[in-house]
Amino acid sequence: MAQLSTSYLSVSDQSFATCLMHIQCWCWGCDIRREQGNLLLEQNFKRVQPPSGVRGSSCYFSDLESGKSVLLWGFGAAIGSLDRKGRGANIGVYINRYRFYPVAIRLPSLKERIWAPDQLRPVKLKGERSWQSSLGLLYDLASWIAAYEASVESSLGKEYRVSCLQEMPERELCLLSGMPAAWRSVAQGIADLRH
Repeated sequence: MAQLSTSYLSVSDQSFATCLMHIQCWCWGCDIRREQGNLLLEQNFKRVQPPSGVRGSSCYFSDLESGKSVLLWGFGAAIGSLDRKGRGANIGVYINRYRFYPVAIRLPSLKERIWAPDQLRPVKLKGERSWQSSLGLLYDLASWIAAYEASVESSLGKEYRVSCLQEMPERELCLLSGMPAAWRSVAQGIADLRH
């Protein structure tokens, strides 16, 4: 996939953000499997499952107050303005679970089912304005994740997220507290790139 330039992020910042995105996807999976019910559905996300008989990740999407939408899969997340008229022309930014390299994509319409990363359609951006706009979307995504984690912490307590992280197979990656602060740090690093 075509990647946006993140060469201004230090290697350590990019490594941290990559690790954090992997942890975050794990946490969303825990939120989905939560014994008391699917937390994403309780947070007004809608779920689009893969076609019957196809193995893949469900897509969870939610509209934000800004008019943008966030899309979550087991393999990553995207943000942008969803195409609600079937034209498929809106551009968003996608982050893969295992590589914090933002990719400009053509966002799917609500009629499309996306269940694997190779179904996403990358686009090439031209010019400084497009790059700045994409960095803005990336900042919005990191900020939204920080707010989501703060909301989870506020409503379910820090112990809930700690219990999710203690179940993670790669426990050496875990941040046993401070997910909102970690994402705010990533968002700030992105904001610094925009100036």
